[in-house]
Amino acid sequence: MPTSRTLIAGAGLTGGGDLGANRTFDIGATDGSISVAANGISVGVLQSDGQHGDRGGGALHAVATGTDAGFMSAAHWNELEDATVEPTSNTLARHGAEGELKTNWLQIGDQGAWPTQGDVRGDEDFSIYAIKSDTSDVRVLEVSTSTLILGDENNAMTPQFRSALNTGVAFRHGPSLVTYFRPIPTGPCSAPGDLRFDLATGQIYSYLQGAGEVALSSNATIPYHKDRADTNPLDELPEFPLSLSLGRLWTLASVKIAFSDVVIADDANYAQFFVMLRSSSGSSAGTIAIGSTTTSGSNAMGDCEPYQEVTITPQPGALTLPINPSHRIAFAYTKHGDGVLLPPFNLTLTTKTFGS
Repeated sequence: MPTSRTLIAGAGLTGGGDLGANRTFDIGATDGSISVAANGISVGVLQSDGQHGDRGGGALHAVATGTDAGFMSAAHWNELEDATVEPTSNTLARHGAEGELKTNWLQIGDQGAWPTQGDVRGDEDFSIYAIKSDTSDVRVLEVSTSTLILGDENNAMTPQFRSALNTGVAFRHGPSLVTYFRPIPTGPCSAPGDLRFDLATGQIYSYLQGAGEVALSSNATIPYHKDRADTNPLDELPEFPLSLSLGRLWTLASVKIAFSDVVIADDANYAQFFVMLRSSSGSSAGTIAIGSTTTSGSNAMGDCEPYQEVTITPQPGALTLPINPSHRIAFAYTKHGDGVLLPPFNLTLTTKTFGS
């Protein structure tokens, strides 16, 4: 073969020449997109988007799936783009400027749904915990099938219900919603569970089926105990305070006394008991009950047997007229004639809210 023949490098190759010597052909790697080694060729670093090319089907990459990497689809992009801080159905939630996350209702577990705005739904038994400043957690609420527990047995807490206007606490019984209580600011109470507190009188009102709004009884019992017998028949008890102001309009319900031993009534030598009122300034505001260890008279108690309650007589109006919320109650007894030796006794004074 004539040496004048020439070996010519084709497209993508370099080298060649005539046959007068051994000739070599090299791959033309001009921009680093192809890496040529002594024993192989590999893909280098693509120098432009155009060098990437398409798949045979025409798409550069498949859309990403749960198992395969790929490109984000338009639907995925729109889902992220539509994320909002407002509670919107079928939309991703986004934190607000203060880190808040809004929702119309919250479901814990998978036990169905309540289509009511503001509901929190959980499995049959679940708890809600809060993180304290020392990063430890504390249970604030535990819910089971029929029990609602506020607080944590290992942490001192003071549970509170704070209610907005016309909201309350209710329980579901099957498909029905049963109101437990609903505090209302003004009357009248109009539904089961309604509670109204009258700031002017201190009276609490509720709703009774068939009767409408009714006043709830709010009795308070105030005790006094004399723990030793008199040593002198003329021993007396100066005025002794039984209570501070009750903070509500009230009336007297009863005053009872029970001695530990017999006390014989005597119209000449006797003890006289007084339940009195004092104003907030300390001045006298009247006497609401009087009793005497005598046989006759409007306040006579007669003979008193051991451990038998005897009434100290309420004074006119004490059982029916309202008593000032700021008044305090005091107790005293005096002796008359040669007096009488009083044994230990218990005194029980009962008040009730005015109007109940």
